[in-house]
Amino acid sequence: MRMRKSLVLILGLGVAAVAATLLAQTLPPVYFNHITIFLSPETYAAILQSPFLRDEFSAFQERTVQRDGGAWSYTGIFISGQHTYLELFKAGQSPPFGATIPGQVVFNMWIDNRTLLPLFRDRLAAESSSKLHIDIGRNAQNQPMYDMVKSEDGPASDFGPGLRVDTEIKGYYPDGITREKRLEKGYLPERYLHDVTGFTLTTNENERNRMVQQFRAYAYDIKADGANQVVSGP
Repeated sequence: MRMRKSLVLILGLGVAAVAATLLAQTLPPVYFNHITIFLSPETYAAILQSPFLRDEFSAFQERTVQRDGGAWSYTGIFISGQHTYLELFKAGQSPPFGATIPGQVVFNMWIDNRTLLPLFRDRLAAESSSKLHIDIGRNAQNQPMYDMVKSEDGPASDFGPGLRVDTEIKGYYPDGITREKRLEKGYLPERYLHDVTGFTLTTNENERNRMVQQFRAYAYDIKADGANQVVSGP
């Protein structure tokens, strides 16, 4: 039986170690923005039909998003907080993700100033010994929405063989926009969800090592807590 590992991701203030804090002083902070979770059709349908999630928990909507001037689109459920949100999709063939399976997740990370994205492209490339480039995500009108660090082989290859977890780092347009400003029109403060502050993942060793590499490139604090690997950042 293959050993499963745990990785605990803490997204909050006041938890980083001194060494990570000193390093972060030379880099812009990398925040958690949203998580993309691929679900079975049955789980997706159950979430979509939940009165609690739709009417009490958070700002909740299912919508279809057009990209690259309408060249392609995807449909998902969006559950929003003040700075962070959850993005849920049915697993399967869906551009630009390629073939996905239930249980795959992507942590979408954010920097306020997208012009500094090359710093993290280079740090991620050094950690993974791979070639990376900066791509542009465009909206339905074909206008730039964000810049993001991607692999040379494109989004469908980012998970890698046998891997179910990944991160992406993005810088949004216009320059200097914050997460709170971008989400302010959809946030419902009277509902339960304020923000997403942490995750616990059960992973295999290769997945955990890859996640640690990526969060190290983001200057997150990394430490062991028994069998758990804990990463924490702003």
